[in-house]
Amino acid sequence: EKDTILIPEGGSKSPFRVGGEKGAFITMLEGDRIVHETTELLVDFLKRKIKEKGESIQDYDMLLFHQGNSRIIE
Repeated sequence: EKDTILIPEGGSKSPFRVGGEKGAFITMLEGDRIVHETTELLVDFLKRKIKEKGESIQDYDMLLFHQGNSRIIE
């Protein structure tokens, strides 16, 4: 389903295990909504932190983030 994010097993609810089932995924429904909301939260957080430091976004050449899910960076 397009609006679903599939994450390879791992984490506290389904810890990775050697010999575990190949292709086992944690499913996150409403993936598009999650991506949108978390992106907004990140931007708001960064704006607040930059302002608290007495700086502006123009003081930075680049902000680089890592996200392992290709759908989120599309």
